Amino acid sequence: MAISFEIFPSYRRASMRQIELKGVKRSTASPYIPEKVLIVGQFLAAKTGVTAGQIVQKFTADEVADYFGYGSEIHRQALWIFDALGGFSENVYCVAVPAPTGDPAVGTVTFTGATTGPGTWPVSIGGTLYQLNVSSGTSDDDQAAALVAAITADVSAPFTAAVGGTGSENIVTITCKQKGTNGNQHYMMLNPSGDSQLALNPPGGAVTFTALNYFTGGTGDPVVTGVFDAGSGVDNLGNTWYTLITCPYQDATALGVYKSALTARMEASPNRLAGSVVGYTKPAYSAMIAIPATINSRHIAPVWDPRCLHPAPEFGAAVLGLVAASASIDPGRPFMGLELPLAVKSGVFDDTYSRVDALFRAGGGYCKLSPSGTLMLGDIALSYRLTSAGAATEEWFALVQLTLRQVKAYQAEQKFLSDPYTRGMVGSNDIVTGKDYVIKPNKVVADMYALVDNWAAEGWTKNIETVKATISAEINARYNSRIDATIDDDSAGALRIIAVRLRFRY
Repeated sequence: MAISFEIFPSYRRASMRQIELKGVKRSTASPYIPEKVLIVGQFLAAKTGVTAGQIVQKFTADEVADYFGYGSEIHRQALWIFDALGGFSENVYCVAVPAPTGDPAVGTVTFTGATTGPGTWPVSIGGTLYQLNVSSGTSDDDQAAALVAAITADVSAPFTAAVGGTGSENIVTITCKQKGTNGNQHYMMLNPSGDSQLALNPPGGAVTFTALNYFTGGTGDPVVTGVFDAGSGVDNLGNTWYTLITCPYQDATALGVYKSALTARMEASPNRLAGSVVGYTKPAYSAMIAIPATINSRHIAPVWDPRCLHPAPEFGAAVLGLVAASASIDPGRPFMGLELPLAVKSGVFDDTYSRVDALFRAGGGYCKLSPSGTLMLGDIALSYRLTSAGAATEEWFALVQLTLRQVKAYQAEQKFLSDPYTRGMVGSNDIVTGKDYVIKPNKVVADMYALVDNWAAEGWTKNIETVKATISAEINARYNSRIDATIDDDSAGALRIIAVRLRFRY
């Protein structure tokens, strides 16, 4: 192919040396897609400068706290996401939702009896451990005051604490900083690590909690429409490719908004495929296995673990943070085995294989315990199991399929956003020209071949020659400024099972 110049024409003949400089837009088709996380949640009422629906970029969890309030719903999620991302990230954004009409959830801790010896009360509230060291002869009122002091000193706590009035100073009332049913997810318990902590409890006293150990009384669910809709049909997320969006809410209305909005962003301009994780810690298995069918979304991954001591929104955010960190390194690699830095109930072992297999096939994700007792990810499913016609499908089965499809769509888009396509002309395959910006269908095919080669080298695509045989491109018959291309990809799958049949003679 002839080399073309823009300034120095080819008809020159006199001796000289010519250097023509030309800026060429760098192609970003090879790098992985930047994992941009959008954190959704409530802010504290005292933060009057926050506007619901306005997207802001934050680089650390402390910046999120300063802007939205320490202990706010959005800050509590940010703690776990930034922890997974190493404490700092340029790809984390936040958008606040307005507080719902309702009440905050409340829990109580009651101390009964003076201690007759020294010891420690390890009190877990919402997954945060408060170690109360008491001496012999400490009254129950003073024990309660110690818990209030510990919670008050924890500025990142999502709740406040106060002792009761006259005659009830031994009772600590803990109130969520935010309104809504999410507050009812806070779980309280004594000695979360079991016997090792029980042995340290001071004699003579006792600690009890609200019935069933959960906060109660939280009412109302935030309206999340403004996350996606800026009004008058304007997409609030614009052209920015947010790859993962937190969903701290479990109510059907919020999940319906997420499902519709994320589907619209994928199926219509700007064609931005995004995923979301919804955590579940409170439902029993019998209730959880029915939940994915009520969501049935190609974009939403419900994940369950009843051992987690943290409220569901924080559990979901921690999972999403790990997914973002892993996908930044390799978006095609499965997430199973990644460890979550979350507190869990002691002495509760993994569920049976048949039950978690049934949950995964139903569209729900689950966790496992490592040999050291650390919570880690199992199989993370997408909830999509039925088409709009009601037919069973495995088209969008696991979250790793979504992150892999994101990077392939991103690389293809970036390839055709870079030179020579930026100011290209459409040419047919039979012409000969030295102008690289005359784009022929064969040029598109060649670049798609290169994409497939890259995907195969990454381990993201298998049966490479079969895939290449499906690639074709042509000038649109009705609109000669358009080139249409197609490819049938054969994506690699996660290695989940190795089955060996061992036959023995007898």
